[in-house]
Amino acid sequence: MDHEKEELQHKVFLLFISGACVLAVFLFVNIRTHASVTTLENPGNNAPTATITSIVAGDASNAVSVYQPLALVAGGTVPVRVNGTFTDADGCSEVSAGGRIDALLQRGSVPDCYASGFDVSDGGNSCYAVQGCTITSCSGTDANFECDFNVAYNADATDIGTFSSDQWTAYVSPLDQTMFTSGSTDTDAPGIASSYFEVALSPGIAAGQDVSFGSINLSVASSAQTLDVVNAGNTPIGNATVLMTPLLCRLSEGYELGSSGTIPANQVYAALTSGGTLTPLSDVTPTSLTLDIPIATTTVSSTKPIYLFLQMPPSEIGGLCTGTITVGLE
Repeated sequence: MDHEKEELQHKVFLLFISGACVLAVFLFVNIRTHASVTTLENPGNNAPTATITSIVAGDASNAVSVYQPLALVAGGTVPVRVNGTFTDADGCSEVSAGGRIDALLQRGSVPDCYASGFDVSDGGNSCYAVQGCTITSCSGTDANFECDFNVAYNADATDIGTFSSDQWTAYVSPLDQTMFTSGSTDTDAPGIASSYFEVALSPGIAAGQDVSFGSINLSVASSAQTLDVVNAGNTPIGNATVLMTPLLCRLSEGYELGSSGTIPANQVYAALTSGGTLTPLSDVTPTSLTLDIPIATTTVSSTKPIYLFLQMPPSEIGGLCTGTITVGLE
């Protein structure tokens, strides 16, 4: 009996030793396997790092920052350039020849505006992207770059107004050939650089087109003609003003009639709808109209029509009659 017990203990001991060996081998294999994956990840490659040196608008002398907000152009765009340098210990040609530099301009509180293929489609309110900035020089490990944007009139203001607690940020991401071909994006590149600036509140308004009343008989009112008023700024428009000059009539080119050939400004009427209340215009006092035009986005129209009517006077008058209508901000 003692001999059998001793033999059983010996077998248990051997089984325990065998199990321990399996466990040790298992752990050893796992550790070696994990270590090999880590060392094979981008071996010997140094990530490039970028620095933004300045952000300028228009020309190189017009720097923008948190202290000098970017002033927008009503109804248009303003060129903005982000200047900087990058360093790659493996040589700047790794970026200039096989990689690229990507850049973003983004208002602070919006989600990351990077999209696949840099397809930025928010209409210019809060995000701009450049895929592949210009590398202006490359020598050894160091290089200079320029990233050019065209910032539109409807870019969100951050100096005052709804987004005054935000700032705009310029991000620059250098990608060398290894990172670019491995699928890294600008948002996870290790050498990303950033710099802050403000966009100024820039109201703007514009009239969309000429208005023609056509041929009208004396004492007859024209049909409604629309004048599209456009919000050309980055703040909503409440009231707009309209000023009308008298219409000067002429029978032929170079021959103008006297005072009897003038249609007074108050013979032109404005309304907010085609059948709305008519308000006579003036060449002295601007007429105030409540338009309530929002800021332009990809989903919101920034245009409102004004309906104009011309009441022809009963007196003898004829020819080609022209005048000027001016729309402004109140």
